[in-house]
Amino acid sequence: WSVDGQLLAVSKSTGAIYVYLTKLSMLASVWQQKIAFMTSLCEVSIYDHQTKTKIDNVHLTTEIEPSVLAMSDLYIAVGFNNHALYYRIQSFEEVIKVSEHDYLSTISELQINSHYAAAFMSGRIQLHMIEESEHRSEERHSIMFPLPDTNDGKIVCYCLTKDFLIYGTDKGTLIFFHIEEWQIVNKFDKHKTSIQKLFTEHFGTSVAFIDQKGDGYLYNVFFENPSMIQIPNLPSGTKSILWETSVENEWIFTSFDSDSITTYSVYRDSLKGPQIMFVGTTRLPIFGSVPLLLNAGLLLLLDSSGKIVQTKLETYGFLNDSGEQEYTLDDAIDRLSKAILMKRYDDAMFWAKQLNDSQEWNKFATALLYSLNIDYAIKVFREIGHPGMVMALEEIKHVEDKSLVSAHFAALFGDYDLAQELFLKCGCPLEALNMRRDCMQFEAAMTLAKAYDLEQIPYISAAHAEQLEFTGDSSAAVKFYEQGITKKEKDLHHDQRCFTGLARCYIKVGDIKKGSTIALRLPGKEIKEECAKLLEGLKQWPEAAELFEKAECWDNAAIAYIKMKNWYIYML
Repeated sequence: WSVDGQLLAVSKSTGAIYVYLTKLSMLASVWQQKIAFMTSLCEVSIYDHQTKTKIDNVHLTTEIEPSVLAMSDLYIAVGFNNHALYYRIQSFEEVIKVSEHDYLSTISELQINSHYAAAFMSGRIQLHMIEESEHRSEERHSIMFPLPDTNDGKIVCYCLTKDFLIYGTDKGTLIFFHIEEWQIVNKFDKHKTSIQKLFTEHFGTSVAFIDQKGDGYLYNVFFENPSMIQIPNLPSGTKSILWETSVENEWIFTSFDSDSITTYSVYRDSLKGPQIMFVGTTRLPIFGSVPLLLNAGLLLLLDSSGKIVQTKLETYGFLNDSGEQEYTLDDAIDRLSKAILMKRYDDAMFWAKQLNDSQEWNKFATALLYSLNIDYAIKVFREIGHPGMVMALEEIKHVEDKSLVSAHFAALFGDYDLAQELFLKCGCPLEALNMRRDCMQFEAAMTLAKAYDLEQIPYISAAHAEQLEFTGDSSAAVKFYEQGITKKEKDLHHDQRCFTGLARCYIKVGDIKKGSTIALRLPGKEIKEECAKLLEGLKQWPEAAELFEKAECWDNAAIAYIKMKNWYIYML
């Protein structure tokens, strides 16, 4: 036996010695839907999940067991110590060695694409061409990172895609190097904790990473405010993250630890901007296996024996592609919820029809509005017979400004602070002001009016005063009624409304003289009668009698005069 128990040597009486391999290093590499994995010390197998084809035991001319393995659409690479061998995949029957490369120090990780290799060694990355090309200038054959005269920190992790080399540093910086332009095109330096692992989707525009604290985040170059969002409920022992490879599930990714796999859905658009939704968890079927590829809910893993095994994630149960006929009510509700979270709306429609429950339909419709999917929301509201919402959504579905659409939906959901923020963001402050006033949130409306439309202050003050008077705060109402008076000819009716409120409130707070004087000056009998009754309740008989008389309420006036024992006027 070898010291590590990996090799067993057996000798025969003929003098021959047979060496058996008992355990392989779990080396594997994935490129889109292709997987390369070691099947012996110097042989690799390639599996193409898209075509369901496989070639076994591709011989690689390595002298010792590789410590790193990498694959792309055209190449396979293996490395050990500071040396790497590159093989071109001519066909599924032929693989030929095309180049070798020696590096400055031991390679700890190797990644390749259609033209370039990126070798990671002691905090540095060397990016170089796999095969030298006359079509590219010599300066583009190789480059070392970090670049000279930069202070981005020590490189900790990286990913190589078709177009980008992306790496993270111990200072929390993400750097995007565009290979075609041969320069750094984007730098994100707002994360202050060391980035330990990063995982990018196929195009390289979305990068999930795990920092030194074990927290996970998603960075997307096209997201606005914020460009980085935290991954919710990320298990503390997360080892890696896998992105979905199927086009219809492109904004789905999973994280996995030693026991389970967690599914997440990325919302590029929602009421609150880009968000990540936790979907659910699936137990790993084989202990010690390594997830390699996720395609339409089918997870491919490498087990400890060096074989590729497949399992279906429980979070994709809504697909129902097995033709299952029997399921419980709870199963159907759970599948509908997961289909909604993962934005598989056709599947969600199927399960909503199966359930045919008004509460589940409303949940579905609300989720569509939350994710700003107006077209499908119209379809669902038609299905449940809600013509009012269909007409309202038809009117706004052509609005291009997503912030404006989000603002209206936020107001619909009662999140007025968010709605105001979005209205202001899209340059519609008066919409925010009208919303606050319609919701009788007059203090917020007043603040907006002072900033954006001073002419609205008197009208908001009058409405606020009426609200305060109705709630019994007459002393505060007096102040706002006074602020509401404009003394403009065009606002004659508005001013009379304010004076009417003032007359009532002055009497209620005990300023009888002011209240009575205003009431006597105002045209109309209703306000005089109303104020007279208030005075009657306060036993202010002289003022009550005078107002009753002006209002032509003779019986009430007579009673008031009797109360004050003014018999002469009573007899008149």
